Amino acid sequence: MLLGAALASGVLRILMDGAIGKYGLLALFMGGFVILDSVGISFLSELVVFNTYGRQLCMMLAVYCMGMCTRDVLTGKRRKAVGAAMLLSALVDCVLVAVSFTGVTVIYDTGVYWAAVQVLLCPLLMACSILELCRGAAENRRMLLAGVLLSGAVLLDIAGVGRSIYSSGSCTKAVFALLFVCAVARAVKRIIIDHQASMRTERLERELEGSKAALALSQIQPHFIYNTLGTIEQLCREEPDTACRLVRNFSLYLRGNLSEMDNPAPISLSREIEHTRHYAEIEHIRFPDMEIRFALQTDDFMLPALSVQPLVENAIKHGISGLETGGTVTVSAYETEKAYCVCVADDGVGFDTSLPQNERRHVGIRNIRRRVEVMCGGTLTIKSAPGKGTAATITIPKERGEEHGRHHSG
Repeated sequence: MLLGAALASGVLRILMDGAIGKYGLLALFMGGFVILDSVGISFLSELVVFNTYGRQLCMMLAVYCMGMCTRDVLTGKRRKAVGAAMLLSALVDCVLVAVSFTGVTVIYDTGVYWAAVQVLLCPLLMACSILELCRGAAENRRMLLAGVLLSGAVLLDIAGVGRSIYSSGSCTKAVFALLFVCAVARAVKRIIIDHQASMRTERLERELEGSKAALALSQIQPHFIYNTLGTIEQLCREEPDTACRLVRNFSLYLRGNLSEMDNPAPISLSREIEHTRHYAEIEHIRFPDMEIRFALQTDDFMLPALSVQPLVENAIKHGISGLETGGTVTVSAYETEKAYCVCVADDGVGFDTSLPQNERRHVGIRNIRRRVEVMCGGTLTIKSAPGKGTAATITIPKERGEEHGRHHSG
């Protein structure tokens, strides 16, 4: 199965850990040794010559693959040292196999030379693995521990604990069986966790779809439509050019809200800002003494649709509308070392954040916070003080914002 997965990933050009092929070969050769060494399990065990050659070759190749798997998780000088030792071991194995197949000697008689090489190689593998563990290589701890145990088991079998490695290899078999069971149990646990995560993802996607539709519909409030249409009617008599501009921005605003109801993915900040500008232009025509500023240092990242414009609407509706005259809303975008940020700030009436707030009267605040968290791994924070205004800041981690950007570009 491991070799099939490695082959399929290569044919289908799927990015996969290259060590999976080595793990597959280790399992294949170790399993071959166990089967060929167990009399009565396979009819091959009755073919003495074939069985002897097959058993010895499987053990030699299994130990070699074990060393290669261990080398892959080492770093620095330890990796280089083990790599050189594995190359020497491979050369010796090739010479021993060659002389046995050419009839100079039989493969069983080459065992002493192979064992001598392993007496040098296995302690090196164990020492390098232990040093790597002491260095704190937590991500590869299981493979390093497996390398230590298997190398130790090979040395015990060569030393003749129980029966020799060529007769039984009992220590190596026991350790490999234990590691195999642990790996299967871990794989089953991983499958269960992945299944549960998949179910949670599906549930969150359904929630997001519902929240997006609710947010888009909540943005098109009847009173806003009526007020805008009333303003258009009045301007048609007094300022036809301004009325035309307002109709255009109003139609683009409605189109933007309705189109995002079917959009399952984050959009670029530049696209969200374009939609926000249409809304800002409508409000500025209706309330000329109000000012909406844009200070964008960056717009090359992704965030959920309909996340900035509702914050601007909240700033107008619950912030500067409480002032006797004027008021400014500033939309700024900038980046830090680890995140992209969008801030919507107003100099309106503000409120006391320590008091319980009824977020239902704010347009989509809960939905925005939820979508930013689930879709982009970000946060929405709101800071305010009575008489000093309010600032709502969306923060998107750079790796998530850039990842969505690459997918969007593709």
